[in-house]
Amino acid sequence: MKKIAFLMIAGLLLAAHGGATGIVKQRMDLMVDVGRAMKTIRDGLRRSRPDAVRDAARRMAGHARQMPTLFPDGSFHPPSEAMPAISADRAAFDALAARLAVLAEEVVANGGASDAAAKELAAVCAQCHERFRAEKKH
Repeated sequence: MKKIAFLMIAGLLLAAHGGATGIVKQRMDLMVDVGRAMKTIRDGLRRSRPDAVRDAARRMAGHARQMPTLFPDGSFHPPSEAMPAISADRAAFDALAARLAVLAEEVVANGGASDAAAKELAAVCAQCHERFRAEKKH
């Protein structure tokens, strides 16, 4: 039974990432976890779960520090949703990743922070998606 469940989950992840491999898959997996962390932070703040908020923010900070290394030139082909604009404006992309790391670390340092911190984190994610992520085709 466990093997069947594992195979189903693996199949779903593969389908969700359109057969991505290598660094494209690695960054897509990382971004999925950033999204999960953001959801945990929002939910944790609403439900007064500071430990969950801190853990998610710590994970997000680590991922944000790793992001600039996961978008090398020439890796912006489907199924990636990352746009070549990252290469054209590497400094802006790196600055957004650094800002995300700093904000996430502030959430950790502030013991779970506030809704304002979660909104700032979400705003940085939105800015990056707006500038550097292609719209999903449904």
